[in-house]
Amino acid sequence: MVNIDFTNNLSLTLKEGVGEEGKTTLEMLYHISGEFAIRWMTAVLTCTPFFIIFGVYNLFVRQAMGIATAVWSIN
Repeated sequence: MVNIDFTNNLSLTLKEGVGEEGKTTLEMLYHISGEFAIRWMTAVLTCTPFFIIFGVYNLFVRQAMGIATAVWSIN
């Protein structure tokens, strides 16, 4: 997916046409990024029951994780 060249300086280029199922490299990167955002949001949402069970009332951690998830999904 990514070609790394060290001959003169470091250069990163995307290889086109090497994705699965006829997808381009950029579409594959969007798919991977979206999956990560969904999994992170699931982790954030499962924090609430654990916080209730264990009596943790620090909402700052959950709030920071939720904001990070929102920023990641918007990008």
